[in-house]
Amino acid sequence: MIDSAGRVAIVTGASRGIGAATARLLGESGFTVGVNYLSMADSAQEVVAEIEAAGGRALALQADVRDQASVEKMVRATQEAYGSVDVLVNNAMGELPSKPFNELVWEDFQLLLDVQVHGTVNCCQAVLPLMESQGLGSIVNIISTYALGTPPARMSAYVTAKSALLGLTKVLAVEYTARGIRVNMVSPGPTETDLLGSLPDRVKQVMAAQNPMKRLGKPEDCARTVLFLASDESEYMSGANLVVSGGQVIL
Repeated sequence: MIDSAGRVAIVTGASRGIGAATARLLGESGFTVGVNYLSMADSAQEVVAEIEAAGGRALALQADVRDQASVEKMVRATQEAYGSVDVLVNNAMGELPSKPFNELVWEDFQLLLDVQVHGTVNCCQAVLPLMESQGLGSIVNIISTYALGTPPARMSAYVTAKSALLGLTKVLAVEYTARGIRVNMVSPGPTETDLLGSLPDRVKQVMAAQNPMKRLGKPEDCARTVLFLASDESEYMSGANLVVSGGQVIL
């Protein structure tokens, strides 16, 4: 059984999709949750309300993860309200350009690198001193199966950013595990979020048929794995990459 009493988590990009599902599940499991959002304030407040309705504690936190000062303010507000930050889930993504490589401009790559890599750096640098002072902490970075094996076409900017985040996570695990801070990854396969929202239903049906479980992933599938890595149930795991793909990607 997961004992999360008194633990505090921040989930970035938590107003929708995997981030929202993760925030809700952490809240239902006893974590106090900082629900980070960039511009979707109403959606973030809905997630907070759902956590509170289930008997948990949560706080909506506006911050642009690309901006160091904004992130530091978010972490400071969480610490002042709840006393600590024990878990960080780096989930913020940024808008996804789906274009052939030769139609992309560098700014398309830069946006995703800024959110997913620079944003993760900012968030980690803000929480690591707190975690070090406590002698424990758990960081979970959301990667993608698209950064493993053969990626799809027309997603080079996204795959590049996720691949860089995978490398960053490994380095953080090497540097911080001995200090009591575990750093792990979750790599979802195709999941029913806004990322696939623009695809025609027939395309999603084909994708589901190609999956060994004959369905696409749900945000809650990923959230359950994040909860495991955030908790002491995974206390001997660091540097791990848990694939949540219904068996479609096997490492």
